[in-house]
Amino acid sequence: MATDLYSRLMNYAFNALSRRALTEFEMRDKLLKRYAKIQGSSGSTSELSVDQDIIADVCSRLRELNLINDEKYLENFISTKTNLQAIGKFGVFNKLRGKGISKEIFDRVWESSDISESAILDRACEDFERKKGAINGSQKQKERLMRYLAARGLPPALIYKKIREGLQEE
Repeated sequence: MATDLYSRLMNYAFNALSRRALTEFEMRDKLLKRYAKIQGSSGSTSELSVDQDIIADVCSRLRELNLINDEKYLENFISTKTNLQAIGKFGVFNKLRGKGISKEIFDRVWESSDISESAILDRACEDFERKKGAINGSQKQKERLMRYLAARGLPPALIYKKIREGLQEE
């Protein structure tokens, strides 16, 4: 039964990973839910007496095959979010909250990537101008820009500096 359960969970993991990349935390959660379904339990996964060894073995094998790798996942996630959506460090980390990524791993991967938050800030300002129109110097428009940039997880010091530079150019 244990080898049958292992192979069923492994097949499920392969299918889940064929759809999209997952962190180890997300994979464990999916495997726990699948285990509950296989066992036919109607209770929640927290109430189950789950054979953690089988799930740990599946996750271990997936790590050996390099199919789940949190650092590689983070590198791709950071690259995608900063390039496509002009989101800063805090914004990216906020999007990762439910994926089980620790702050230490995130900081290490972020520092190893050569991402310039000032370049992200410039792109975000361009996006703002394209969507909302040119920044005309009014206080209301500056406040909108500040909120827009803060919502993208850019550091406040960088935002204030950009606003001050914008004031001096006018």
